[in-house]
Amino acid sequence: MIEIPDITPAKVTEIYYFNGQYPEGIEEASGGCVVGLAGLENFIFKSGTISTSEECLSFVPISSQTKSILKVSVSTPDIKNGARLL
Repeated sequence: MIEIPDITPAKVTEIYYFNGQYPEGIEEASGGCVVGLAGLENFIFKSGTISTSEECLSFVPISSQTKSILKVSVSTPDIKNGARLL
């Protein structure tokens, strides 16, 4: 059985459209636009369903069977010190 979490009312304080690397504040966005939302930091950690209707059902969280991979590149200005990086 899937447990649906309670609805928590929250207010979006800012909407941002990302134009290149710089966010641009906007008043509204149409469906399909990818935007940033401010004001939900204390309500949503990883994922959540956002709706203006309290009758909207929450999307079921996706469980992933894969592990995260982190790759880091480290370099040195002097190649003679390369062995120290290992």
